[in-house]
Amino acid sequence: MENENWKKIGKIFASIALSVLIAFFWITNFEKTSILKPKSSVEISQGAVLESFLNKPYTLVSFWASWCLNCEESLKNLNSLKTLYPDKFADFEFVTINLDEQKSSSEIKNYWNNLELENLSLNFDEEKIYSKGLNVSVLPTYFLVSETGELLLRLEGQIRWRDEKVLKLLWSY
Repeated sequence: MENENWKKIGKIFASIALSVLIAFFWITNFEKTSILKPKSSVEISQGAVLESFLNKPYTLVSFWASWCLNCEESLKNLNSLKTLYPDKFADFEFVTINLDEQKSSSEIKNYWNNLELENLSLNFDEEKIYSKGLNVSVLPTYFLVSETGELLLRLEGQIRWRDEKVLKLLWSY
C-alpha cells in the first residue's frame, strides 16, 4: 500500500516537472506576433495599408462577408459598443475588412450602408493578403491589436459583444 502511494507521488512530481519544462520552453521561444507583417504591402482601403488604422491604443479588426449571417449580427453588436460605452471604448478603433468574392465593392457598400454601422469603417482585402497572412479561415474572425501592431487577441465565430465576459476581456488590455 505504501509503495503505491510513493508511485502516485512520483507520477505527480514527474507531471509537474514536465509541465514546468514545457512552460519554460514555450515562454523562452515565444515570439510576439505582429499583424503588420503581411506577405506584401497591398492596399486594402483607398490607399491605406493596415498600419494606417493603428491610430488608437487598440484596434479591433473584423474580417467578415455579407453572406455570413453571424457576421452581420456580430457587426451590429460591435457597432453598438461605442454608443453604449463611449468612455470604455474611447481608446478603441473598429476596423472591418470585407472578404466577399462574389459581390462587387459597390454591392458591398450598398449592403453596408443599409446596415447603418456608423461606428465601424468598411475596408476590403480583395487580394486576400491580410486574411491569408493571418490564417483567417472562419468568418467572422476578430483581432485585437495594439498601436504598435502587436496581436493581443484573436476571436473566431459569432461574438456576443455586449456579453459581460467579452467586455471584461476587452477592457482587461
